[in-house]
Parts: sequence; C-alpha cells; structure tokens
Amino acid sequence: MNLNPIDFIIDTKNIRNARQLGGYQMTDSRFIKKNLLLRTGHLHNIDEEDRQILKHTYHLQYILDLRNSLEVAATPDLEVPGATIIFNPAFRVENANRSGADAIAVGLPHPDNRSLEEFYLSISPTFTEDLYIKLLEDDDFHISLRKTFDILLKAEGAVLFHCSAGKDRTGLTSAAILSVLGASKELIEDDFLLTNYFAQDYYELMLERAEKYDYELAHSDGFRRVCCVDLKVLDRALDHLDDKYGSFLNYLKNKINLTDEEIAKIKGKYLE
Repeated sequence: MNLNPIDFIIDTKNIRNARQLGGYQMTDSRFIKKNLLLRTGHLHNIDEEDRQILKHTYHLQYILDLRNSLEVAATPDLEVPGATIIFNPAFRVENANRSGADAIAVGLPHPDNRSLEEFYLSISPTFTEDLYIKLLEDDDFHISLRKTFDILLKAEGAVLFHCSAGKDRTGLTSAAILSVLGASKELIEDDFLLTNYFAQDYYELMLERAEKYDYELAHSDGFRRVCCVDLKVLDRALDHLDDKYGSFLNYLKNKINLTDEEIAKIKGKYLE
C-alpha cells in the first residue's frame, strides 16, 4: 500500500474507518479536491464535537446511508446540522438472499442471544472471493450507485457515504467514484486497503474472542474478511468487470447509464 493513512483521516472521534478521498492523484495528474468526498462507517455514535467538525470543517451537505432498513433501524445515523441523510441501500432486505449480499451486512442485529463474535463466525463462510461480484451484478446496487452519482452531480458541499463498517459496500462505492474520476487500479486498491489500517485493532479484539468458540474458523480467510478487507476479493471483482464490460467505467455506463457528459461534469467538479 502506497498511501499514508494519516494524510486522509477525518478527524472525528466516534466514527469507524473515517477518511476522505481528497488528495488522491488521478492518472491525468490532477488531484481530488480536499474535504468533499468522505467515506466512513455509520454515524450512530457521533457526539456534538463530531457534528461540529462535519459541519464546519467539511461543510457536510449529504449523508448517503448504504445500509439496509434493518441496519438503519438498529443503529440510525445521528443528524449533522445542515446535512441531509439519504437512505440509499446497496441492497434491500427483501432481496438480500437473492444476491448473497446479506453476508456483508455485518451491522445487522443478530437474531438471538449470540455474542457479536459468534455471529461473525456464523457468517464468515459466506465471505467468499466472489462476494463483491454478486453485489456488483445486483439491481439494488445499480440503483444505489445511480443515486450516489446523482447526488455527486448536484451537491454543492461535501458528500459522505457509508455503510456499517465502511469497508465492503462503501469500498465498492468508493471504487466506482474513483474509477469515474480517473484513478489507477493501484490507487483503487490502496484506498480499499486503508480499511485494514483502521480495522486492525478491532480485528485482533474479535479474533481473541472468537478463538474461544472455534479456533480454526476464527483464523479462516472468511472471518478476517468480516472484520477487515481482502484484496483478492476486490481484484476478483475488478477482473470480472474488465472481462465482462471492458472496464469499471464501461460497467457504470452500461448498468446505471452514466454518460460521458456526467463523467466530465463530475471530474470538473471534484478534481483540481
């Protein structure tokens, strides 16, 4: 990884995986403008100081919540003055099993009295290398992406997009935005992998707890993918898009009808 995490941190106390895309350099040598594109985990635990930072430092205008209705009900975002919260699920609860995307809803309330680490162990076998491919080909995700770019096109202030932990649904949405802005594959990968810098302490804590229930499963790739991200999963998805559509950008043109005019407008707005 070639990015220094410190350069992109959003300076809040109570938001997991909080960082921005501002400062990334595109293949045409332009940079993403600072403080306009923010990616995080949910905003359920923010305090007044966090609110004021998001309002005054970032001039936050839109919050795009990529979680499904059950997650939102369990841990709703707290309001930020001046910002509009938009429900923009990457997949809907009623369609989750269709795509297999329910596996990435690690913020879902677990249905019984199991501990969080037991719940993570139970879903870890579903975190396979083709998980992102299922999401990318799901109609719900196409609707979510289209809404995301519509907001980017009309926003005058900062846009924050997030899911539960800010890693899977948020990671793919970030990859889509970076593709439109002209990022290299290496930069898309580096942005994705920054999650592991922010998630390492959490992963080690959950691993220690999970070992007591099932040591072997706790040390599986699937369990690590629940808490962190795995570059193999992203690269498999990117290769799928290249093979089927020619590129991530062509996928967006095909699936959400993103036009060349819209792409040019987004670049003009967010690059310098």
